[in-house]
Amino acid sequence: MMLIFELRAKITGIYQKYAFWFNLAARFLLCYVAFSRIRGALNYNPTLGKNVVILALAAICSVIPSTLMVLIAAVYVTLQIYAASGSSLIMAITVFALFMVCYCFFIRFTPRYGAAVVATPILQNIGFPYAMPLFLGVFATPVSIVPVCCGIFAYNTIHYVKNNIAEATKVTTEAAKEALEDPQGVYMKVLKELVANPAMYVTMLVMAVVIVAVYFVRRIRMDYAFEISIAVGTGLMMLGYIIGDLKYDMGIRVGSMVLSCLICAGIVIFMLFFYRTLQYSAAELVEFEDEDYYYYVKAVPKIKVGAPKRREKRVIRRRRTGDDDDEEEYEDAALGMIDYGEKDPGGSALLRQEAGAGG
Repeated sequence: MMLIFELRAKITGIYQKYAFWFNLAARFLLCYVAFSRIRGALNYNPTLGKNVVILALAAICSVIPSTLMVLIAAVYVTLQIYAASGSSLIMAITVFALFMVCYCFFIRFTPRYGAAVVATPILQNIGFPYAMPLFLGVFATPVSIVPVCCGIFAYNTIHYVKNNIAEATKVTTEAAKEALEDPQGVYMKVLKELVANPAMYVTMLVMAVVIVAVYFVRRIRMDYAFEISIAVGTGLMMLGYIIGDLKYDMGIRVGSMVLSCLICAGIVIFMLFFYRTLQYSAAELVEFEDEDYYYYVKAVPKIKVGAPKRREKRVIRRRRTGDDDDEEEYEDAALGMIDYGEKDPGGSALLRQEAGAGG
């Protein structure tokens, strides 16, 4: 077990030393994956879909504030939708207007959580959306519900546009042309289905409940409060999705959902291990007072294991110039501070000769 804590100490030490570069690389990777996923879903503009453009956007977003990062992602989605066809202007404007409504909520309440807005659609796309509410409940506050809901809305918007834009753009037969005489009506139909999507609202509700529950449970004064809060949040998430699927037929595979929830809980516990580890068995109750209050404090020590230090031997070389120097050298030799093998041959022989005479 001590080996694990020593490894943790080494990893955290390396991260603290190069925190700026690690954070910069993480932001770049997050932005690159986000723009790549958007390109994979809405690759209607060949110029915007080039790898050079994706890398450039990721590099820019990794060094600018998170508020601008979210705005650039929204503009990128809008331009890809507009490029689907010349008549997609209304769809692009409408989607951009909806994004701006979410963006106003985000920038007003949680401008620091831009990474959560971008990461939520990515996690939903790869099948692990359950990690975000658990993570934010442990490491953030309930106000983080806003960026999570914005991310869910962005994911559903891109998903709906991807699945339905072909209906308004692929015109191959005369019958299809007649059916698509009013493309604006098709776009408005898609938007109405998006706004009236019950699965999206169930997901938002479940994640909001999980964030609040995890936050308040981990603030309870009890041992292993953080770990218990993750377990409670995982259970509530499973229950919420099962109830939502029974009510609105969300098409959730219960077995896969449960497995994903457990994996996400394990990931958050792993991250909590590197963030903070407490030794509850060594907790102490401290009582003290001042002029106004008498305090009862429970102090739980953190587990800190330093990396093993190398044993170093200090070698001191001195020039013998008189009787005082000889006395100091005898004292250093008695304390083991002088390595005779490293001293000059003449000096060490003279010192051994004097030591023998004194004996």
